[in-house]
Amino acid sequence: MPHTAPLLRTAALPPALPTPPVPGAPVVAGVTRLVPRWVDQARATEHRQMQAAFERCGGLTDSEGLVRRMGADHEQPISQVARAIVGRRLVHLTWRGTVWLPLFQFALPSLALRPAVTQALLELRDDLDDWAMALWFATDHPMLDGRTPAAVAVDGDGDLVDAARADRFVLRG
Repeated sequence: MPHTAPLLRTAALPPALPTPPVPGAPVVAGVTRLVPRWVDQARATEHRQMQAAFERCGGLTDSEGLVRRMGADHEQPISQVARAIVGRRLVHLTWRGTVWLPLFQFALPSLALRPAVTQALLELRDDLDDWAMALWFATDHPMLDGRTPAAVAVDGDGDLVDAARADRFVLRG
């Protein structure tokens, strides 16, 4: 069973709230809130962390933007991107209904996938969900001299695959 992304605990968080529907549960726009507000805040913090890390390594694009970049140079770009996302062959995260793809994983201008990123994904995809996978690539890693896996992928130095493999062993106990 994949591990979900850890929640950053930068401040004292309130105790876990009961999961609605329960009498008196908060309702937003007529919909019962299913996630406690502090979980939303923790996810927002993680999103900002990922956004900052990925901006230093080429930025982010939404799935439609990637398809536009692929343009006429690739056959059936919509299908290629969709299959890669569903098959978990791309680092991606969903934030507020939009699928975002960090550009560090592509060699520009060809948009070929970087082999080390593909291999790292193969090491981790059975143990991390999509959000946790993106967060892993955006978090400083001790085996990579405190750099993010995304930065190592772009620079092409360091052993990204070994770091992913070591983390896979840790995750599996």
